Amino acid sequence: VNTIVDQFSDDDGWVSLGQLGDQLGKRLPDFDVRNYGYRKLSPFLKSMGVYEFDERANASGAKAMYLRIKES
Repeated sequence: VNTIVDQFSDDDGWVSLGQLGDQLGKRLPDFDVRNYGYRKLSPFLKSMGVYEFDERANASGAKAMYLRIKES
């Protein structure tokens, strides 16, 4: 996951959850968060405690979740 975040993040380290999910599906087609007891990707990633999250609205008002690796 961190490799994808590093590769696709903006200058501040943020990547959209949608893009992260797309890339996970392409790189790890057998990966499924349901195997870890989660229904969605965001709660699974939040449970790891290594990412910070930000919900943003785009120009049309639709909300999108972004994440980046927490600074240590």
